[in-house]
Amino acid sequence: MPWDIPPGMEQADAVLEITVEKIKKRKGHLNVEVCSEEAYNKNSGKKNSQQQPEETINTSCITISEAVINRGAQKLPPLKLASGTWAVRLHQDYDGDERMDYNFLGLPKEPFGFYRIKRIPFSEPKFKRINLTVGVGEHAEITVRLIRF
Repeated sequence: MPWDIPPGMEQADAVLEITVEKIKKRKGHLNVEVCSEEAYNKNSGKKNSQQQPEETINTSCITISEAVINRGAQKLPPLKLASGTWAVRLHQDYDGDERMDYNFLGLPKEPFGFYRIKRIPFSEPKFKRINLTVGVGEHAEITVRLIRF
């Protein structure tokens, strides 16, 4: 069953399906953000930041949460969104606080992932490295691999 269309996304004309790989623990939720370039850049590199809702679709992140039910790989319900260019990032939220937790060195304590990133990055990737473009009426399927420190 597809996720509901978030407010401001009534003009959704595309579908995105995300499969998450390398899930080691059946614990917590997968918190997924699908962001426009402006919203991604605005929120990049900010630890424990909470994305505020934006007025327009071009500056928004769609944030969704899905319970972890499988080890290995898990396919998330289809997400309706507007056609355009989007970045996908996620983390497995073990403790339910809906944000990434960091250790005293500033390294993530929970598994995380970005579209098209398969190894631990030295910093949060730039939008152009992890984006995907979804056209009108398109049904895109992507895979995101969880990364751990």
